[in-house]
Amino acid sequence: MHPSVENAIASINNPEVQSFVQQLSKYGLGVSVPHMHDEESLTLLPENLVVMEEDLRISFHPREDFKELNPVAWRWNENAQAVSCYQGCMGFTHGY
Repeated sequence: MHPSVENAIASINNPEVQSFVQQLSKYGLGVSVPHMHDEESLTLLPENLVVMEEDLRISFHPREDFKELNPVAWRWNENAQAVSCYQGCMGFTHGY
């Protein structure tokens, strides 16, 4: 596992982070680690990629490829100095 991912996971025990999560919950939001993995590793998701969920499958795509998606996760983008979507879903049918 990449050290940045380990650090992010461990930070959930920080009282300040727990306070942030409590505040987010008032808006129906939570916390996740923007990540990607393969058979061998788990690493932070690069800022130029978006995680796409479609037909119960996850894939990774360049951010500029998506003009229409239903955003479901955001993070601070250091390069843009703004909040940006890092995960989206296509369509509204998820089979639940």
